[in-house]
Amino acid sequence: VEFIQDYETQWNCPSPRPPQDLSIPELMSADGSLHLVDNFYFPDETEMILDVTSPSLFRFALKSSKAHSVYFRTEGETAWHLADHSSQDLTFAKTLQPNVYYIRVETWSASSQSVLSHNFCSTSLVEISVKPVEDNNLYLCSSPTTNLPHVYSGLITPPYSFGIPTEHVAP
Repeated sequence: VEFIQDYETQWNCPSPRPPQDLSIPELMSADGSLHLVDNFYFPDETEMILDVTSPSLFRFALKSSKAHSVYFRTEGETAWHLADHSSQDLTFAKTLQPNVYYIRVETWSASSQSVLSHNFCSTSLVEISVKPVEDNNLYLCSSPTTNLPHVYSGLITPPYSFGIPTEHVAP
């Protein structure tokens, strides 16, 4: 008889974790742009660091079957600021000034999900974008709307949806 551990836990999870440092050359280009789209497993608490060297637009979007809260703070701050929280889909955008930013994602498991289960390591689709900008008059849109302002196309991955079909989005 051979014992086979066939359940997943936070210690026995083959799914990839998000990168801890978003500023590494493999992710961030020399001009400070970053566009990461992938499926990641977020344990109870995940921290990432982002070094922004010029004024930039930042977007964080997460689609998941679990609830999440996202917090951020800058280097030197001790208090975390709530950016957004949601029971499934979460998205927000910010204008960032040059600084080192810490991003913390907290994951809340559903009460019906067992700590030891075949679906413990379910992944979440995440998109993280940073785009240096010179024009600070750009609008940021992070929630469903019928009055969609022009959004810089380099900050999002088409096809994208803000609660309206993309054929109605202004160029």
